[in-house]
Amino acid sequence: MSTLELKPQDETVLEAVHRALLNKLAAGEYWPGEHLFLEELTEELGVSTTPVVGALNILVAEGLVSKRANRGFFVAKYTPQQLHDLYELRAVIEGSAAAYMAIRGSDEQIALLWNLIKQLEERTGDRTAYRETDLAFHLYLVDNCGTDTIATIGNGDNIIRATFLPGIVTAQMTSNAPWDTLHEHHKIVQAIEKRDEQQARQAAYQHVTGIAARYLANTEAVAIARSGGSQ
Repeated sequence: MSTLELKPQDETVLEAVHRALLNKLAAGEYWPGEHLFLEELTEELGVSTTPVVGALNILVAEGLVSKRANRGFFVAKYTPQQLHDLYELRAVIEGSAAAYMAIRGSDEQIALLWNLIKQLEERTGDRTAYRETDLAFHLYLVDNCGTDTIATIGNGDNIIRATFLPGIVTAQMTSNAPWDTLHEHHKIVQAIEKRDEQQARQAAYQHVTGIAARYLANTEAVAIARSGGSQ
């Protein structure tokens, strides 16, 4: 049984459980449509039922988990059309975030983006580690672009997380390696560093829509992912 660790700055048990479940989803421990049993989660995390239910309800509000009457909680499932819509929203959000970062981002923030790219380069060959760092890159871009509207009111963080969930994202089931698009990350940060708003927007938008086109082209892989097939 794993133990739940609280992070600094007085993180509550509810926040820690929510973070732990997000990490489990991102790590591919659960597949779309999989039943999330309260008893198993409370035992694994070493906490009472209350914070687990609370964290699951937050995930429901975030669109990553669904709740069915008299049945419990399940990992969210998306149709190919819903995936297309999610990626389109993500492309618009990240394009705007990159443009804002080009205008408002500090030199220190841009340096952190380059550092994340360096970490991506170091993790090529390891799909899990690369995906985690890739998610960190995109979340950092949205969360630090100089406006809270995109990440909060625009729900940008949750849309990005949804497209990164294994089984929803089908990259691991196709011949495409996630680091095949590493050069596109370079283009995004180069445009930001040049303070070129339009180029940054275009680079980020094209990066996401290109990923969507490649991932969604393999409808058979999407069907396997949605049914909880193995990698």
